[in-house]
Amino acid sequence: MTKTFTQIDILKFYYNEVTETEKKEIETALLWDNSLADYYQELIEMEVALDKVKKQPSERCIENILNYSRTHSMQTV
Repeated sequence: MTKTFTQIDILKFYYNEVTETEKKEIETALLWDNSLADYYQELIEMEVALDKVKKQPSERCIENILNYSRTHSMQTV
């Protein structure tokens, strides 16, 4: 009997949250089911895109925070 896998199963596989048996079954399913393979590829591409996201605030944001801090710290003195 062939098991049907869902996107949730593929997501668990992607994050290595499956048993060894499930891993082998999903790897086989990815070879034969184009929609699951496409979804798995999308997960990979999303992770690559997220890794490229800027991970620190802009200079303007930092300056706004510092200005707010200066303004409000003087009011509490």
